[in-house]
Amino acid sequence: LLPDATLRERILKLAALPVNHIGIVTSGAALNEEELARLRRVLAALPDAVRPRVCASLGRLTSSQLEQLAGAGLTRYHHNLETAQSYYPRVCTTQTWAQRRDTVLRARRAGLTACSGGLFGLGESWEDRIAFAFSLKELGVRHVPMNFLHPHPQTPLAGQEILSAGEALRIIALFRHILPEATLRICGGRPTVLGARQHEIFVAGANALMTGDYLTTHGQGVEEDLAMIEAQGLEAGIHARR
Repeated sequence: LLPDATLRERILKLAALPVNHIGIVTSGAALNEEELARLRRVLAALPDAVRPRVCASLGRLTSSQLEQLAGAGLTRYHHNLETAQSYYPRVCTTQTWAQRRDTVLRARRAGLTACSGGLFGLGESWEDRIAFAFSLKELGVRHVPMNFLHPHPQTPLAGQEILSAGEALRIIALFRHILPEATLRICGGRPTVLGARQHEIFVAGANALMTGDYLTTHGQGVEEDLAMIEAQGLEAGIHARR
């Protein structure tokens, strides 16, 4: 977790851009109590116009911790389910799919809007993708980040073939069909998988994207993304929807 002053400075810098949400993301299973207290202080001290635009991805927090963040002004919590429940054990053993689902449910019970999606190109089938989309629908998730695998050397999925741009676009279209009212946010792997076809995500059904860098890879610059959006006759800006 960045020092408080650095975190505040970066949040305010991003708040000057035409972006709807500013994500605070940490690695590891969850924040500890000291880190949580620090983050609450940072949130509480933000200007009233900025605080509602901050969302967080902080791991497997308890009901009490999530309620504390909501009390400090956080409105949205991100926690991915990653893939279909049936396929999940093939890619993750550090926590179960049910544990991930329960974190999403705790966030909603704490009064936070849930942001939950996953990663595609893990080797899952189309049936897995359909089941995954319906799981999100059943949970009532309205904000769905969609990531595409960018294989890293010396990881278990290093040899996994990268999805074609066409297949990635069909996945977006599938999720739009099953989740017609959701915000589909295209995130990690976008430049690698879609390349020169990134602009087609909007035709496929996406209506949001994550701009800037991702967890372990570089993304596309904010100015480039804004230019791409404008070239499609679309407008990027702050709106009131949560």
